[in-house]
Amino acid sequence: MHQPIEAKMTSTTSVSKMSKEERALRKAAREAAQRAEQERAQEEEQQRLKGAYPGLLMELLEQASKEGLHLSVEEGNFVVHANGVREGVMPYGYSVNGQAALEELSFFVRQMREAREEAERKEQLRQTALNKLSREERAALGFY
Repeated sequence: MHQPIEAKMTSTTSVSKMSKEERALRKAAREAAQRAEQERAQEEEQQRLKGAYPGLLMELLEQASKEGLHLSVEEGNFVVHANGVREGVMPYGYSVNGQAALEELSFFVRQMREAREEAERKEQLRQTALNKLSREERAALGFY
């Protein structure tokens, strides 16, 4: 009628063993699902970057031109030079390397723009200060 104590222990041990195996399988499945989700998110991000790249490239080339950088096309790539130094080479079509070059050049152009704006601000302050001086004060300071 009743199972011996040894039989009960064996069935309990196998249940806990299955439970550990089941937990391990569930954990593995969860990790696989997380990896798949990360891969899907990375692929979506690559597709988004690929779609946005041509527009961002044209916008950046326009900004670079406005900042006085020299633009040319060499071997099917857009090339940007500053003072004779090659600052960026970007293909028209998206690539991981092209995206990296776009981001680096974007940073460079932003730095140039900020430096120009700061110089303009300082010059405006200087002019405002000079305009407050009388002719005699300007002459004494050597500004005439």
